[in-house]
Amino acid sequence: MTKPTQTVLRAAHGGRRFRIEFGGEGIGYYLYVYDGERCTHDYLQDTLDIARRFALERLGVPTESWTDADERPLD
Repeated sequence: MTKPTQTVLRAAHGGRRFRIEFGGEGIGYYLYVYDGERCTHDYLQDTLDIARRFALERLGVPTESWTDADERPLD
């Protein structure tokens, strides 16, 4: 089981960075948007799939740009 606020996925697109974190049972997944080091937006979604779809449809983040948080650093 994923721990609360553990980063699950991350991506970079269009000069911004994105993170999806698990908020805990009964809470859902947070999608964070970063411009440089500053978090500019956060969105709460019910599931990981919904968070990824929201990022694609609303923010233009390609599905293939998401990587596991434990992988190599993003550029």
